[in-house]
Amino acid sequence: MANTTSPQVPRAFSSAVAGLVGLDDFHPRPTLQKGPSAKFDANTKTIRPDFTLFSTSGAPYLYINPADAATIYNVPNSLLNPNYSGTSYDGTGVTVGVVGDSNVDLTPVSLYREDFLGETAANVNLPTVIIDGADPGINGDEVETFLDLEVLGGIAPKAKINYYTSDDSDLSSGLFDAIERAVDDNTVSVLSISFGECEAGLGSSTSQFLAEKYQQAAAQGITVTVSSGDSGAANCDADNSTIATQGLAVNGIGSTPYNVSVGGTDYDILGTNFTDYVQDSLNGSPYSGAAPYWRTALKYIPELPWNDSTSSNGALANNSPLTSGGATDIIGGGGGVSSVFSKPAFQTALTPADGKRDLPDVAFMAGNGLYGAVWLVCGAGSAFSGPDCQMTNSAFTSSSTFSGAGGTSASTPAFAGMLALVVQATGSRLGQANDVLYQLAASQYATVFHDVTTGNNAVVCASGSPNCGSNGFTTGYDAGTGYDLASGLGSVDASAMLSNWSSVAASGTSISLKIDGSTLPVSVTHGTSLNFSVGVTPSTATGSAALVTTQTAGAAQPTNNGQVVVPISSGAGTLSYNGLPGGTYTVYARYSGDTADAASSSTPINVNIAAEASSTLLTVNAYGTAGGSAPLTNLAAIPYGSYIFADASVYGTAEGYDASLGLATGTFTIADNGATLGTAPMSSGNFASFPSMAAGVYPFVVGTHKVVATYPGDSSYKANTSNTVAFTVVKGATTASVFDASPTLNSTASEVVQVDIGTTSLGTAPTGTITLTANGVTLGSASSLLTGVATDGSAVSYANFTVQGSQFLAGANTLSATYSGDSNYQGSSATSSITVSQASFTLKAGTIAITAGSNTGNTATISATPNNGFAGIVNLSCAVTSTPANATSPITCSVPATVNITGTGVATGTLTVNSTASTSGGSYTVTISGTDAATGKVTASTTTKVTVTAAVAASLLLTNSGALSIQAGASSGNAVTIGVTPAGGYTGTVSLACAVTSSPAGAVDPITCAMTPPSVSITGAAAASSVLTVSSTARTTSSLDRSRDLLRGISGTFLAFGVFLLVPTRRRRYLRLLSMLIVLASLGSIIGCGGGHSAASGGGTGSSPTSSGTTAGAYVITVTSSATGVGAQTSTVNVTVN
Repeated sequence: MANTTSPQVPRAFSSAVAGLVGLDDFHPRPTLQKGPSAKFDANTKTIRPDFTLFSTSGAPYLYINPADAATIYNVPNSLLNPNYSGTSYDGTGVTVGVVGDSNVDLTPVSLYREDFLGETAANVNLPTVIIDGADPGINGDEVETFLDLEVLGGIAPKAKINYYTSDDSDLSSGLFDAIERAVDDNTVSVLSISFGECEAGLGSSTSQFLAEKYQQAAAQGITVTVSSGDSGAANCDADNSTIATQGLAVNGIGSTPYNVSVGGTDYDILGTNFTDYVQDSLNGSPYSGAAPYWRTALKYIPELPWNDSTSSNGALANNSPLTSGGATDIIGGGGGVSSVFSKPAFQTALTPADGKRDLPDVAFMAGNGLYGAVWLVCGAGSAFSGPDCQMTNSAFTSSSTFSGAGGTSASTPAFAGMLALVVQATGSRLGQANDVLYQLAASQYATVFHDVTTGNNAVVCASGSPNCGSNGFTTGYDAGTGYDLASGLGSVDASAMLSNWSSVAASGTSISLKIDGSTLPVSVTHGTSLNFSVGVTPSTATGSAALVTTQTAGAAQPTNNGQVVVPISSGAGTLSYNGLPGGTYTVYARYSGDTADAASSSTPINVNIAAEASSTLLTVNAYGTAGGSAPLTNLAAIPYGSYIFADASVYGTAEGYDASLGLATGTFTIADNGATLGTAPMSSGNFASFPSMAAGVYPFVVGTHKVVATYPGDSSYKANTSNTVAFTVVKGATTASVFDASPTLNSTASEVVQVDIGTTSLGTAPTGTITLTANGVTLGSASSLLTGVATDGSAVSYANFTVQGSQFLAGANTLSATYSGDSNYQGSSATSSITVSQASFTLKAGTIAITAGSNTGNTATISATPNNGFAGIVNLSCAVTSTPANATSPITCSVPATVNITGTGVATGTLTVNSTASTSGGSYTVTISGTDAATGKVTASTTTKVTVTAAVAASLLLTNSGALSIQAGASSGNAVTIGVTPAGGYTGTVSLACAVTSSPAGAVDPITCAMTPPSVSITGAAAASSVLTVSSTARTTSSLDRSRDLLRGISGTFLAFGVFLLVPTRRRRYLRLLSMLIVLASLGSIIGCGGGHSAASGGGTGSSPTSSGTTAGAYVITVTSSATGVGAQTSTVNVTVN
């Protein structure tokens, strides 16, 4: 919630308040830098880093615990510092305070004190948590609280620690309310503040407010220590920046003349000389787990200004950027010159002659581990293992964890603890301790202080930015002998500081107080203006006096003992004030002292202040959640979910709002339209705010509201009911946004489209219905919306829609989202574009050429090829789309019902064409069509040509090898080959028969014929053959026959006789009989032959020839085929018989 100008003060609740604080974006930030976490090493009995933030190559670390700090800075406590001998101081009887902006779980603090201070769970000296106004809850700044409470308590173990915290409101900073509560309660002697914000960021009102509260604290005797910041010489740049851009600046929370500014140093020397100053192992040491409790530091460690921004910490001119992971940083101890406050008297002698308040005043260890040293912190640990610093059977184990931290957030409570020991030793409050510190530096510098003479706090800066030097570092500041703006006066030897504190001679003073010119008791009604007169002796005294009461408060209520400051000039000061709290008590004035004069207190005056009639001013303030949370001026139209605060402030009715001073306590009850909303406690800023920041935005519903605050009253103000404030909440605006996973989508793919309904609301997320359409088609509708929170904390609702590419047209499509609105939010709409890449496929088929009726060669391959990622089932069909004119029995086609395209491969199927023998020949066209089975939207087709040759009828052709010319009775040359040739694809068995179909007239013994074989088999296109054999009768006569027979007989006889003559003579006598038989056989042969022929010729009468043979002449033989399914064929053979 940012303001662009200084806001108007709604109520002058104190004469010290010059403006309204907290109403801006510049919230104080902790000055803490996290260091490496650690675990216990059981072998060395030391704490070792789990990991390092810097490249230390396994070098040991110093985790500074109370005994280490006591040793290094020579704290006068022999229990923790074995190097010290003398009276020990531990803070007994001293109350110290810490302020923060988070609540805290004290479990880690208890473990810290048990582990490192020797306390037990039964007697642990835990801090008291004091919540001013609303509880901020535990937030990310809790670690700052751990560091402050543990470090301060480690230096002053027996001091009572009050921890003050408060929640922010729209009108005030919780941290500033906590500071005000701590000062007004006046129960602490030292107050430690470890937060920072640059002076320019605070603004004049807040700077003045802090100066007056610190002035009041100093006058009451409270010493305020404030960290100098962690951005080196550039405190207007956030310490987590990589480069400074805002020029030289100091921490405005600690730049007043009334606080001690504590800077930071580091132990750079440990990087090369660790074991000279720190014991690396406690193995066998008798005090590992007893006093001085895990001490490893051996003595004071020389210091340089804390500076993580340069790799070489010497003269500023020689700085070189230190990088980690390629990035620079601006981490270092704050210091420099105030742009707001003039130089206070205590700095005039030792600091630069710049006329300004110079920072810091002192500096202590603030390193976060770069050079091997870091403050040990017992933190929250983890949800899994619990808090840090746990022991098992009163001993650390290897599972014991620890946190590390640095920053001026550590050095500040450390010095506050040392000052608490001084309070214990001197028995009195110190007030503005700088009055003594600078005099100690002037007189006993080498004894009390560790001078830091080398190094600087300049940080990396952007070229051309304010105060950026030619070497790329800010122009301030080098350390040097004595005071410097990098380390102040340096660190202290705590024992020497304590023992020499009283050596600073201050003149004794006395102070008197009168009320309305008298020291008599006063009895008035609250709100009555009283005139306070303060006189200080000597009359040269300057500074201020505080009005302090001895009022006691109820449980958990502010004591409100600190009232107001009376400026002192020439030993006197006056003030009119109507804010003394109700009750019976005494009031006295306490003089703050100055560089020459000691503090003193007046004789108290009895007062009795009765409660007055009161009123409450109730205001409603609304703020948008966007654009810096600017105030909303129109209360009649506050968007739902805006910050809406009911802010109440009590005032005395008689004196009126502007003139009423003092502090109201108690808790308001807030009602809206007669119904109680809740309660709001008063803060020390004198405001109650509903709801608290920690509670978040209160969900005021849409409609008219009338808010009233009821105050119960306290000892100062009587009960009252506020004015009524009306305001109207209207429906909040929404912004619809469409987010598609990709601007392009394949038509076969799907993606999730998210529709967000953004708001500027911190209330309940939108409900209602989101509808998504494209090209006039509803893609989805969602009424159960998911909810989330944007980076700025505003409510978001959203719905996810899964859309299919097939739902869109190919190319660019417009997605339209419409939100219906609900009872809290207006509707809205948005569009987005998505380009769809159409997935498809192509078809292709080969050509076919067949003979009509053929069932072979009548197929072709169909190829389906995917494009743009198409995959899936394709339904196929075919049709004959072109035929020859007047075609009969045209072809038909068939294809598989589907093909499946998977991946990028080609899917195939078979086209089959069917025909009959009577199918007309010619060119046919077949069209194949495909449609995706999933949607039916993706189609493709192709055509292929089918050529049909008309079928030839099955037939046979008989051929012969030619005519015959034979002699009657010839047995050779009397055959003809008959060829059987198929046509029209005929196959089968063909029977062949022959017949003499033409003979000469009156032919005798005509020729005959025979087929061999009588049938042939046709299995293909090849011809088969058979032989036609012609038989005829030869011409013969009888005489001719007998002479031939006689010759045959004679020849046989002579042959036999010849054989006989060849037989040797000596054997012939054996063959005479055989020769006779041969002669007889030969005669028989002759006779037999003659008789046989006669019989053949006609009865064996032995007459003339009876046959003339086959009649000569022309004959015709016809061969006829016979086969199933084809007609008979003939072939004629002409035969001439000679």
